Amino acid sequence: MSGGRYTFMIGPWIYGLVGLSSALLAVVTLWQIRAGPEAGGPLPLVGELRAAPPRTTADIEALRAHVRRRLDLSPTDPSAWMTLAYAARAEEGRCGPTCNAALARAYRSAPLDPVTFAWRARFSLENWPALTPGVRDLTIAHMRRAWSTPEGRLAIRDMGVTVRDPSGRLAAKMVAGSLHAQPLDRPDN
Repeated sequence: MSGGRYTFMIGPWIYGLVGLSSALLAVVTLWQIRAGPEAGGPLPLVGELRAAPPRTTADIEALRAHVRRRLDLSPTDPSAWMTLAYAARAEEGRCGPTCNAALARAYRSAPLDPVTFAWRARFSLENWPALTPGVRDLTIAHMRRAWSTPEGRLAIRDMGVTVRDPSGRLAAKMVAGSLHAQPLDRPDN
C-alpha cells in the first residue's frame, strides 16, 4: 500500500518538472525568435521573409552576415542558400547573378529536400524570366522529383494557378502536364 502512496506523491513532482521545463523552453525559443539573426537568433524561414522582406540595405546586410555565419557551420543548408537568394533578389530588384548562384547552390546542396521544395520552386517560378538556363533546369528536375509525392503533385498543380509571373505559371503548367501524362515511377518487384 505504501508503494502506491509514493507513486501518487511522485507523480505531481514529475508533472511539475515537465511543465517547468516546457515553459523554460518556450521562453528561450521566444527570446531567440525576437532576438533575430543579428543577435544570434534563428535564421528566418524563407516563407517568413516573404511576409516581412528586408526593407533597407542595413537589413539585407545583417541578414546576409547571419546567413554567412550559418553557412560556415553548415555549407549545405538549403534554407540558408535560399535566404541568400532572397536577399540578393531584394537588393538587386530582380534575380540577378548573385541570386541565380545562391539558388543553384540551394538546389545542388539538397536536391530532394521536401522542407524547402515548395518555397524554392515557387521562388524560381516567380522569377522565371531572370533565371539562367541552368537554374531553370534544376527547378524542373526538382519539380519532377517532387511529383512522386502527393504533396508535391498538389503543390505543382497549385503553382500552375497561383504563380504571379505568367511565364513561371506557364512553366509550372507545362511541367505538371508533362508529368501528369506519364505514369509514376514504381519499382519493379
